[in-house]
Amino acid sequence: MQSFQRLVPSAGAIGLLVNVTFAQAPTFAIHSIPNQTNLDAVAAGDFDGDGRPDVVTLMSSSGANVHFGDGAGGFGASITISIADAPASAGGFGPPMHNKAGGTCNCAAFGDLNADGNVDCETAETGTATIPIGYIYSLLGNGAGTFTGAAANGSGSAAYFVTLGDVNHDGAPDAAMISGTVPFIVTSIVLGPLAQPAATVLHPASADLSCYAIATGDLTGDGNPDLIITKNSGSLAVSFAAGDGAGHFGNSTVYNTGSGAGLIAICDLNRDGAPDCIISNLPAGALTTLVELPPAAAGLITTGTGTPGCRGVLALSANATPKVNSPNFGLICTNAPENSLGLGLASVAQYASGQDPFGVGILLYVDILNSPMFTAFDFFSDSSGTAFVATPLPNDAAVAGIVIYAQGVWLESTASGHACSASPLHLVSSTELSITIQP
Repeated sequence: MQSFQRLVPSAGAIGLLVNVTFAQAPTFAIHSIPNQTNLDAVAAGDFDGDGRPDVVTLMSSSGANVHFGDGAGGFGASITISIADAPASAGGFGPPMHNKAGGTCNCAAFGDLNADGNVDCETAETGTATIPIGYIYSLLGNGAGTFTGAAANGSGSAAYFVTLGDVNHDGAPDAAMISGTVPFIVTSIVLGPLAQPAATVLHPASADLSCYAIATGDLTGDGNPDLIITKNSGSLAVSFAAGDGAGHFGNSTVYNTGSGAGLIAICDLNRDGAPDCIISNLPAGALTTLVELPPAAAGLITTGTGTPGCRGVLALSANATPKVNSPNFGLICTNAPENSLGLGLASVAQYASGQDPFGVGILLYVDILNSPMFTAFDFFSDSSGTAFVATPLPNDAAVAGIVIYAQGVWLESTASGHACSASPLHLVSSTELSITIQP
């Protein structure tokens, strides 16, 4: 583990970190699918409804490729969809509404920036002669398809990429951005609320050169958002930086993907409860997956499939072996609806093969009706669909040997179009995790 102490900097300053412990970088198995020409975008989801996450890549020269997942981190068959194949009436849009923020827009991210229940837009811009460069602009939605206002925040140099995530656990979306002057491009964190100007800008100690894209997600199972950063040149093209939950990040750990890396998607491809990364490689034209290899943990058994959602099976796991006196023990759920509140369930009784005792269209493995002990808890997911909840185990030898059954349940969002469950109430449920507390 890396250890630093956090010294909070002023706006635009570099954050120094001393004596604050960051989680250990994850271990990945790296796989590549070659001959993927001109990859412009990458996304993950269960496109064929089999519970296994698939990956779609957009190619400027030939439409889109869909790679169907095998549920083990790899892919089977794939299909190519030409833009000309799409029916003219399918998924159409009305006339565009222009909401100019400032200069040249390079990237956009969406979220509720001012907690009014409406979707807002965050843009990364390089600016013009009269517009300050290096800013991200907050365009506030009114719920009717138009945006007003443009609060500018940034580091003072050209902004190329932005993504949203709550990196300091204050409930307000923060922005992770790529900014700088080519070829010196660094990562910056802009702490929300982004709907107001003059937010604090932090440059993580893990800032790297020639950055291309950035994503946030909890890849270490400690409940704190981490950073995955790609570089568009060199073989060591993917960097990981662990977060401390206060908006600061440790030094980078780099991974060799064979060539420069581009865009990033995070999804649990092999349904083991550990989030994986999908990377578009540039200029080699390969699709690379970084499948996380979590350390083995005794006392944990995963069963069932639950009721899958848009990302496929929701996988429940834990961040460590469940031992007596484990104050940092916690549960992890992957492939959940992103940025949403779920419900965690735990009891000492189970439905071994899964049942729908309430008739709401989801499989439950946790028996909450007949168990002498039952508890429920909030389960918040991040922008990658990964959720973490701390469930410390007491320093009491009497709890050794107790078996607890746990599961997570979420409500999918029909408003965002992310509702894929077979449940008429758009509910999804995770796999079951059997937890035997070790001495």
